Amino acid sequence: MFPSIAKKTGFPLDALIDKYDSENKITPAEKSNAKNYALYCLDNQYDLWIAPFSNLKNVITFQMWGNDKHKVTKSQAGKFLKWCVTQEIFRVLPNTQKYVPLISDFLKAFLNEYDFNVRTQTRKTYENVLKQYEIFCEKQYGQLQFSADTIKNFKNDMIEREISPFTTNNYLSCIKTLANWAIINAEKLNISAENVQELARICKIKSEKIDHSQYYKESLTPEQIDVLLVHITDLYDKTLFATMLWGGLRTIEVRRLMLQDIDMEKGQMWLLRKGKNTKKPYPITQNLNEILMNFFKNNTNLNPNEYLFAVNYGYIWKKFRQYTEEIGFWTPNMPLRLSPHSCRHSAIQWVKNELGIEDAQQFAGHSNITSTMPYAQKTIQEQFAEKIKKI
Repeated sequence: MFPSIAKKTGFPLDALIDKYDSENKITPAEKSNAKNYALYCLDNQYDLWIAPFSNLKNVITFQMWGNDKHKVTKSQAGKFLKWCVTQEIFRVLPNTQKYVPLISDFLKAFLNEYDFNVRTQTRKTYENVLKQYEIFCEKQYGQLQFSADTIKNFKNDMIEREISPFTTNNYLSCIKTLANWAIINAEKLNISAENVQELARICKIKSEKIDHSQYYKESLTPEQIDVLLVHITDLYDKTLFATMLWGGLRTIEVRRLMLQDIDMEKGQMWLLRKGKNTKKPYPITQNLNEILMNFFKNNTNLNPNEYLFAVNYGYIWKKFRQYTEEIGFWTPNMPLRLSPHSCRHSAIQWVKNELGIEDAQQFAGHSNITSTMPYAQKTIQEQFAEKIKKI
């Protein structure tokens, strides 16, 4: 089983440093450096050490400490850490003694080293997934462990709790990415050949099958979009949904759009697409251009460094349901057929019908045209339905 991380004693910060001082008769400088190292671990939610890496050369947080700005005090921090290992003091806790579940050094090292560390939102996603996995392990086994059987049980637990297949597969993807990273860094992390085989088993765990027919999204025609936007009298909401409906933006993309990302003179906006690391320019359609011009005309004090639409996903869902329900587009009998993501479907479908599938791919920001093909398939189905009615 890789690696099984046993529960060790945790001390509140001040009590830990006082214990270290009383047992070792350290100097004020050593005490200060020990506390700084403990604070470093506490602030970053690191454990002081973990069982598989008890050899000081392989203690990940200690390596991070040394590679940071603390090189001068590394030897004194190392003395403190060696004492923690011999005392089996595993965690440093806030002085309130309130226990907060922590991600192990192993998982934190992955997050710090992996190349998505510049993407704050992606990092938060991985941290949340690994946190939920840790909570599951502690609840089921009383300790954090990382094995194929444990992760399969984690997957089954999500299925039993009726977590959506999309979320379940997202969690599995994060965990398998961690396993693959550990295989690549097996020598540096001192992982045995047996444990590498276990990691390989984790990478082969199958994702949950998804019945895509349950998640089919309706799209609005250009005429329906016009009806919807005329119905929305609030200028803020009208501009928000027009940006999604005519610009093809996902909810996360419209939420992180800033004023400085929109260049009305060149008729383009710079978007950070889902899963991408850099912003790229996309043309502003004529329909959207008119609404944006009116919005900026009536909002002259906008800060270019702030989000244009400072709303959360819940706000978008609530307003979308309200407006579409008011004009009869949304009904309780079809809650999965029309959603905020239908705005993106509508825009891409519109561009595909006007310009073709390849231009729709560019408009959508899809790296692979296979991601755009479902929109073409939908048109084929609709054309078939119209033809079959005439027989």
